Amino acid sequence: MRRAAADGTGAPMAVHVEPLPDGIGQIERLTVRRESRDPYVGFTIRQTDGGPRAWIMLYAYSTRGSIGRLAGKIEGDRSVWTSRTAVPPAGSRFVSERVGERGWKRTQYVSEDGGASWSVLFTDELERVEAADPAGSPAPGERAEVEAQLQRYAAAERAVDANAIAAFYAPDGELIHPGMEILTGPVAIREFLASFEGVKIDYAAMQWGTYAQRVAVEGKPAADYHGRFVAQWVRRSDGGWALRRLLTQPAP
Repeated sequence: MRRAAADGTGAPMAVHVEPLPDGIGQIERLTVRRESRDPYVGFTIRQTDGGPRAWIMLYAYSTRGSIGRLAGKIEGDRSVWTSRTAVPPAGSRFVSERVGERGWKRTQYVSEDGGASWSVLFTDELERVEAADPAGSPAPGERAEVEAQLQRYAAAERAVDANAIAAFYAPDGELIHPGMEILTGPVAIREFLASFEGVKIDYAAMQWGTYAQRVAVEGKPAADYHGRFVAQWVRRSDGGWALRRLLTQPAP
């Protein structure tokens, strides 16, 4: 539940968290249902920044086109995240704290005087649900079937086949995208997708990992560099892959 500090009103919300490879961080997707408005949708990537207690976060959400950057400090079950992109004297910060065995409270603070004072904007009240819940996760023998179905769905998207895409959805299935009304059921989804006749879909792939380099310049000692990277790849016309964006974060 997201509860506004101004009037105490609450809005239902859900947060889905997935770990990044090699334990370097996590990806988070949150959705807040808002009455008479499109849902608020946010995405974050969090990863370590040179130490077990130093973290960074990249944050994008549906009501703003730019990407925010925050610096985080984690101490046990409490973390504090401070914006590095807010324009002074404005400031933004949120604090995450464990509540009991399965609960979390995240409080968003804002400042208008350069951080001299902070006021609460809203509080998120969360309860953790394990992703391995048998009701929601495929059994090991079913995982290959689900992955194959995802590939068939991707093929239908590449062909921009509205009928084929809609057929993948359950009777109460939802197509959710930031900035647009939620579409429910195959009929509504088919009608929406059919309006994109003539549209071509290009695909991208995201990749995370670590890198290590030794750079040798004539007349100078060799220097070692290492860190983490996020790469976005896109399909070329010849079927190969090309880099669209490469973000590197050198270790201190």
